[in-house]
Amino acid sequence: MKLFDYQEDLVNKMVSNLDNYGCCVNFSSMGLGKSAMSINLMLEHPVENTLLVVPASIINSWVIELNKFANFKIHIYSRHSRIRHLEDADIVIASYDLLYLRKTKDSEAALQSTIHDIYFDRIFMDENQLVKNSSAKRYQSACLLKGDQKILLSGTPISANSDASTKKELNNYCALLGIDSETFKQIYLRKTVEDISDDMPKVIYKNKEIIISDEHADFITQLTSRAEDNNNNNWIEYIRDKFINCGIPEQEFNNLIFNSNGLVRFNRSRYLLSSPNMFIDYLNKHLITLNPDILEMEKIQRFDTNHLNKLNNLKRIIKRGNKYLIICNFIDELDMVYDMLYSAGYNIAKIDGRVSADDRTNIIKSSRFNINELFGGNTKLSALPFDIQERIYKNHLQVDIIVANLATVCVGLNFEHFDNLIMYSLPSSYINYTQAMARIVRKSSKFEKVNIYNMFYKDTIEEDILIKHNAKTERYRNLDNIIADFG
Repeated sequence: MKLFDYQEDLVNKMVSNLDNYGCCVNFSSMGLGKSAMSINLMLEHPVENTLLVVPASIINSWVIELNKFANFKIHIYSRHSRIRHLEDADIVIASYDLLYLRKTKDSEAALQSTIHDIYFDRIFMDENQLVKNSSAKRYQSACLLKGDQKILLSGTPISANSDASTKKELNNYCALLGIDSETFKQIYLRKTVEDISDDMPKVIYKNKEIIISDEHADFITQLTSRAEDNNNNNWIEYIRDKFINCGIPEQEFNNLIFNSNGLVRFNRSRYLLSSPNMFIDYLNKHLITLNPDILEMEKIQRFDTNHLNKLNNLKRIIKRGNKYLIICNFIDELDMVYDMLYSAGYNIAKIDGRVSADDRTNIIKSSRFNINELFGGNTKLSALPFDIQERIYKNHLQVDIIVANLATVCVGLNFEHFDNLIMYSLPSSYINYTQAMARIVRKSSKFEKVNIYNMFYKDTIEEDILIKHNAKTERYRNLDNIIADFG
């Protein structure tokens, strides 16, 4: 397993820290190969049993990577795992949320499960920002894991909200590792994209400021201000009439929209209002829940796509023959984007919680090909008529566009063969935002430059979020100094 020079240097320092302190942290930027470094450490400095704790969405990716380099005996931990399964394995892989037991009708909640009965020689915690909150059960359960050596891996270890929150999160990591702040500063390791910029693709940011259509703006204004007039396009009156016509009391409508926990007042509603069709779909689902006999004709009408400027801008960005990873926050939003592009004849697939891990892997594999790589050169396939080549490529092998739910792809997955990432809706979490961008900004990318599009409606919460994310990016650039001052 060949590493780059900076990776070899980091592995050597990780090994030294394990020997001296029994723990280490590698907080290098995403895309610099922390997984490769960890596997190299496993191969060059083997132990009898290893526990690898990771987000559930990337367990399959870790198995594939591990099997590339060695014949490890791997056990994927589940609620049905027994001690003998864990003892027989070279590497046990567990998701963070399976460490502790939730309360069920047959059992009580507990912070410890079968996996806590084993003493591991080495414990890796990948994407360890998932255990930075000491009040969370996954953190409390992770602290109870027994092991000789512990390794934390993350490209986004802190929330970067404030000095106070950062100090608290770093103290939580110290408690997790069983060390003090001075030791933490000794074992802290980090390489950034800037440190090896010559070997990384250049990132071109293309922030797409979108002006809301008059119809959309009117919709937002009326919902958020309780505007009431006699205009035939008054959305408040229109939606209220639908509820009342379906036999639902007006108070139910007011509770849903206007109360302190209603959609308009609740923070997430500001995202919904940036995607009015998603908001309307939610209302229609609510109508059906309250009145299962509702007729199709009685549902609230969705916006005509001509009035949804973000969708129209998306169509203008995409060029046939290029590769695009499109990230959406919500499932309804993802379906809306997918349906539009699929109807336009693009070779497109979607990845979300409804797609199995194996199918996700197959979709990503299919997206790696292009027609020249498959049929070029002196091969039997190149002798096929072009129209047959095109048909094979389109119907069986090619995925040019993946539209994905943020939660399923923001950590761990590798889209190095894509040179365009479109953030169709901006996540409120800065960690998720940077993790998503790192799917294509990778050391292993074959591209000299990659494009990242941030799509946001002007004068909405989306613009506010982008401004906050840019400020946090500056804070992350100062992480070395933050750690140096930690104590």
